[in-house]
Amino acid sequence: MAHHRLPEAELAPRLARLLESFPGRVAELVPLVAECRAVVRRPVRTHYLRGAWHHGSGVVIGDAAHAPAPQMASGTALAIEDGLVLAQELDRHESVEAGLAAFTSRRAQRCRTLVETSTAIADLERAQRHDAAYPLVNACHRLMAEPA
Repeated sequence: MAHHRLPEAELAPRLARLLESFPGRVAELVPLVAECRAVVRRPVRTHYLRGAWHHGSGVVIGDAAHAPAPQMASGTALAIEDGLVLAQELDRHESVEAGLAAFTSRRAQRCRTLVETSTAIADLERAQRHDAAYPLVNACHRLMAEPA
């Protein structure tokens, strides 16, 4: 997938223009943004690790296993859940291997759904189809409100 890149000199003025419609503190910052020499702009990257999240006694959690798009601000919450669920599953099982397998099994669907939905939301927002994105945002919020 090709990523559209703006020349560095256009990033700060463009960001300032995008922020102009926001009130309050953001509006106060627009002149400062317009004068910035550097604006960090990166493409949105997501990831979902298919298959085992562990090998032997090593395990990956958080963004190493599942990195959603930032639209839902759910990446940190998922990583914290991973740590809690991992501890629960290791405590419930006699062997580390069984605990790790149970952890992956318990987390896989929830995390995959959130990564895929966050990607769909990002795509809709990029296409300026915000009304179509709102139901997906609500679905993600409902899912994140359910116990891990």
